[in-house]
Amino acid sequence: MRDVIRATLGEHPASHFAHAYDVLDPKLKPDGKADPEARDKWLERCEQILVSPDYALPYRRWKDSFGTEAETRVVEAKSRILIGHGNPSGSDVGLTVHHTWGVPILPGSALKGLTANYVDVVYGDREEPERRGWLGPTWTGRRINRGDGAGEHFGRLFGAPAVDGEEGSDRRGLVEFHDALYVPRSAGGQPFARDVLTVHQKQYYDSQGKSWPNDWDSPNPVGFVTAKPGTRFLLVLTGASGWRERAMTLLLEALSDWGIGGKTSAGYGRLRVSAPSR
Repeated sequence: MRDVIRATLGEHPASHFAHAYDVLDPKLKPDGKADPEARDKWLERCEQILVSPDYALPYRRWKDSFGTEAETRVVEAKSRILIGHGNPSGSDVGLTVHHTWGVPILPGSALKGLTANYVDVVYGDREEPERRGWLGPTWTGRRINRGDGAGEHFGRLFGAPAVDGEEGSDRRGLVEFHDALYVPRSAGGQPFARDVLTVHQKQYYDSQGKSWPNDWDSPNPVGFVTAKPGTRFLLVLTGASGWRERAMTLLLEALSDWGIGGKTSAGYGRLRVSAPSR
């Protein structure tokens, strides 16, 4: 299948990052190993891919489709963004991009999950009555183990599943978190940048801890691509007035304080408000 795609698109399509990064990685050598030089050149070409100028029109149509009944903000990446690092990729480290246009996106499910976790941890508290309403449900496997499911405010914002034995206790959230799309021409129209993750104890990880770490294992650098600082995204929330504004405030807090995606403990994934969106 990859040979068919290569024949159709060419080795390194100039306008679609996903084609190049997900399926057009360099062929392996006869011994089954990657050619480091070919891999490095491939990553270099991937990070140099420009966003098609035609993307500006569908972006504008998408933005205008929400009308005035939406809460929107433009946020800018202050550090590298790595979302979807578990996705299939020729580099073994994936990156979530728009299927049609190959631009970076922040999936709505990731934005909602981040905000819900942030609210539960930062604002929820069992010991303080005024903060119990912000508690999210807790789980054992796939079953809720908290008797009241979720706090009232949490349930209104994000929804909550039914509590065992209480028919009709499930709730739908009042706010919808949409995918945040890349803002055209941000980051100079070239939003990708190479990065590297170096595993220093490969034998230890490969054995799942059965072999002790040591001082003689060879470092194993793994190159991959991220969305680079300066890349902008348009956040869009729709739903009940009052609640969507509150949800946006909480989302912006979470993006600034916690970050989104992978490697947030290393400072990745931080975004802050950039400019008015309209």
